[in-house]
Amino acid sequence: MQHVKNESHEAAINPQRERIGTIETPIISNEIGLVSFNDLLNELLRQFEVEKNAKNQSYHFIIKHGHFDAYRKFYLLHQGKEIDNHAECIRELSNLSN
Repeated sequence: MQHVKNESHEAAINPQRERIGTIETPIISNEIGLVSFNDLLNELLRQFEVEKNAKNQSYHFIIKHGHFDAYRKFYLLHQGKEIDNHAECIRELSNLSN
């Protein structure tokens, strides 16, 4: 199976921001070797499901282990603030390894 990375669209969509990700799309046999809209849509939906499941697993862990009140306080404290949560997660994880 052949894959195509689509990175150039990031610059057009988000010229002020660095590339935030790529999409690898399997090319279903077609004569001209281009990614079809359905291929792209299916890959986006697959990646969405992966992300949704990861977040739901995190929420399940928070609730199951009695951390919901702590999460609620955290949420209310940070609500409305523009925070790059991904960067904060990376920072916190790097602090754990030190």
